[in-house]
Amino acid sequence: MKQKLAAFTTFRQGDSANPVEAARAEVVLDTADALRANDIPCLTVFTDTEPDSVATLIERGMHMRPQREPGSVHARREALIAALEEFPDAEYFLWLEPEKPGIPPLAQKLLAQMERDHAELGLFNRTSMESYPQEQAYYYLFCRTVASKLLTMDIDYAFGPMIVARSAAHYFLDYDIGTSGHQWDALLVPRLLMIKEGRPVTILP
Repeated sequence: MKQKLAAFTTFRQGDSANPVEAARAEVVLDTADALRANDIPCLTVFTDTEPDSVATLIERGMHMRPQREPGSVHARREALIAALEEFPDAEYFLWLEPEKPGIPPLAQKLLAQMERDHAELGLFNRTSMESYPQEQAYYYLFCRTVASKLLTMDIDYAFGPMIVARSAAHYFLDYDIGTSGHQWDALLVPRLLMIKEGRPVTILP
């Protein structure tokens, strides 16, 4: 049976004494388990991670590749390229951050909606901001309000997770990140290019 949906993400273990990085190193295990439970293989590009942690993620079903170029924007692009190679039968690719174990259970639902709508890009609209610090929640709500007015659709534009069809992966691979390698431009701007060119997009609350 061919694998229709595969995932790609990045991981950096970092300093175990840093509470944020320590928490992420724990939560990524939940994400790996959620991906495996939902039958979604995942390619993970990693850096600054201890060998035993890499081995643990492999045991949890992750396909691990070391990062070649520094910077998060390069890591995401490397992960997509590697996923396209690692899962040649996959038609769709799920991007998610390693600390989002709640996304895999929703991915198959979004994929079904994409197939029904013949969409090449699938996005999620958050229904709650309760888990975010107030200033971060207001920032995301501002982005959503502006984007929704400009694009005339309710779109949670700044939310990272998405599913992109193999046929549209080039939008994310060809985007010129320039010399600065802006962290999120290479993930968010190609979405606008797809919408501008009329490529079919679907959104799941």
